[in-house]
Amino acid sequence: MKTLLCIAALASSTAAAADIGFVAAVDLCRNALPDKTLISVEKRVRDGTLVYEGDMYLPSNLATEWEPRFRVSDGAPMGINIDQTDASDLSELQAIFAAFDEIQIDFAGALAIAQAAAPEGAPNKIEIDFEEGILSYKVEFDEDTFRIYVAASNGAIVPQHNQGDDFEDLATAAQMTAAVDAVSGNGFLVIKVEGDDESGADDNTASIIEVTQWNSKSNQFVLTTVDAATAAILSSVTFGPAGSQAAKMAAIMALIDTLNVTVGDAVALVAADFPGAGFHEVELKAEDLGLVYKVEIITASGLELDVWVDASTGTMSATAAVNFVPADLNADGVVDGADLAEILGSWGFFSLSLDLTGDGMLDGADLAVVLGSWTV
Repeated sequence: MKTLLCIAALASSTAAAADIGFVAAVDLCRNALPDKTLISVEKRVRDGTLVYEGDMYLPSNLATEWEPRFRVSDGAPMGINIDQTDASDLSELQAIFAAFDEIQIDFAGALAIAQAAAPEGAPNKIEIDFEEGILSYKVEFDEDTFRIYVAASNGAIVPQHNQGDDFEDLATAAQMTAAVDAVSGNGFLVIKVEGDDESGADDNTASIIEVTQWNSKSNQFVLTTVDAATAAILSSVTFGPAGSQAAKMAAIMALIDTLNVTVGDAVALVAADFPGAGFHEVELKAEDLGLVYKVEIITASGLELDVWVDASTGTMSATAAVNFVPADLNADGVVDGADLAEILGSWGFFSLSLDLTGDGMLDGADLAVVLGSWTV
C-alpha cells in the first residue's frame, strides 16, 4: 500500500491549533462515502491546508481509491480525490479485504490502545495492513519516527524489537532442527524445543537448545540440553509431570493419532513463511480444535509473533505474541491461587518444569517468586 509522507513541520506547526481528532475524522470519512470501506486515515497537508485524508475502497472495485479530505481544525469538507490504485497494491488489498471478518476492534479502539502504549506520541496515521501475516492497525507517530501495530482480531499490541532491545534468546531454524535431530534416536515424542543463553554474552543469541520429550511408557519427561552451535548433546535428565502437567499430557496423548506434522516440519513451515526469523520456542499443545504447535519467533523485521501450526494439517496462522511472567505457571495471564496450587501440589519434589529458581526443587524459594508476582 502506498506510503504518504507527512511534511516535517507538521507537529510543531499544529501543536496549538484546533484539531477534531482521528476518531471524528474516521466518522466523517464513513459518512461521506457510506458504501465504501475505510482502510486508513492520515493527517497531512494538501494545497497548504492541514487535512485528515481517508483512503477508501468499494470492495467490489479495488482498482479505484477514494480519498475524502476534511480540514483538521474544524472538520470542514475539502473535497474527495478519486484515483487509480497502484497495480502493486492490488494483491495486498485483496488479502486485506479477504480477511476483513477477522477484525474485532475498530479504528477508535486501536487508536486508544496505541496511544496508551505511547502517551507522549502524536499519531499521524492509522492504517489497516498486513504485518508479517497479522491483520493489524498500523499507527504511525511523530512523522513516522516510530509505529505501533495493534492486532485487529484482539487488540493485542504486536511487539516490535529494535537492535539493542532485550528479548528472548533466539536460535536459527537450522539450529532448532539440528537439536531435535540430535535426540531423535530414542523415539520419544518431542513436546518442546527452547533456545536459551548460558554463555553470558547477553546478546539474545541462544547458546543451548533444550529439547523436552515425553516417554509414554514411563510417563516421564526427558529434558536434553544440546549445544546450539554444534548440536552436541551436553546433558540429559528425566523427571515426572508436576501440577497440571499430567492433565495436559493426557490431553495431548488423547489426540496423538491426529499428529501428522513433526516439530521439524513445523519449524520448516514457519521458516519458509518468515525468512530470517529467529526462533525462541516451539511447543506442542492440545487446544480446543486439536493439536497445534505454538512457535515463538521474532521476524527479520523485528516483530515478535506466535505462529500456530496445526499439527494435523500444517496450516498456519500468526498472532501477536503473548508473553507470560515466569510465575504464571498455568499461563492464564494472571498469577493467583491456581499458580500457588501448582507449587503446593508438587511441594518438595524435583521438577524442572515448575522450578522458578533453578535449583530443581519446589520449595519456599519458588513460593516466594509466585507471591512476589501476585496479580493485584
